[in-house]
Amino acid sequence: MRADLDRLLVHDPEIGMPRLRWLTTPAVEATASAIGVSIEKLLYLRAVDAHHLDLSILPRERRRFLAMVGRRSTVQGAGTA
Repeated sequence: MRADLDRLLVHDPEIGMPRLRWLTTPAVEATASAIGVSIEKLLYLRAVDAHHLDLSILPRERRRFLAMVGRRSTVQGAGTA
């Protein structure tokens, strides 16, 4: 898991930018290609087991902030968070 997180910061020639930047770049329009990119992001996060991260070790205020961001996210922006 640590190596996967480290790789988020390294330039990935396949996508032309670091994965972290790619993951945090929001969709700007509701098109089939934008939906495809959001699905690719979700599949990438599942492949690195991001859904198994234990967030209980984060400070309470950080978890509260992340929950607030999740609640504010629209359907269109859900794949970019």
